[in-house]
Amino acid sequence: MEQRGVLKVLNSADSAVLLGFELKNQSYFEQFVPPRPDGFLTFAGMEGAVSVLIKEMASGQGWYFVLWRHGEIVGRFNFSKCSEGCFELGYRVGQSDAGKGLASSGLILALEHMKSKSNVRVIVAETTPNHKASIRVLQKCGFIRQGAGSGAAMLHGKKVDLIRFEFSWSSRSF
Repeated sequence: MEQRGVLKVLNSADSAVLLGFELKNQSYFEQFVPPRPDGFLTFAGMEGAVSVLIKEMASGQGWYFVLWRHGEIVGRFNFSKCSEGCFELGYRVGQSDAGKGLASSGLILALEHMKSKSNVRVIVAETTPNHKASIRVLQKCGFIRQGAGSGAAMLHGKKVDLIRFEFSWSSRSF
């Protein structure tokens, strides 16, 4: 389904293309999340980061996916273990592909992959109240709002509120 993208498990061969995706969208992403650490947005930095993520997948501590469309990475979906049976979702779609349904379709594909993992019971995600597109994606994909934290995170030197969402297969399907 190339029109909506093809979801693949992250692998070491993706480092250069993933770096291009991150660099191309750096200022766009930094509107919503803190900047990447120094050295991350270099080939060596990306190669090192991808290597760490691959090791996390091998040990069951995380699962990482990239969404390909027309030979380019257009999105990524990260699931990092936060406690036993619980994984935290982080995702991003490039600016030129935002608003086209790729985040929702990619997240549904990623959740399908995660459903088959025996150590995953629940997925949690957080976003700021003003990130309406992210809230819509999470709700569309079956995440349920669980609460909010006032001043729960720092973004550009300021405290920001976060909304927490949760997804579990026991109570949802898509």
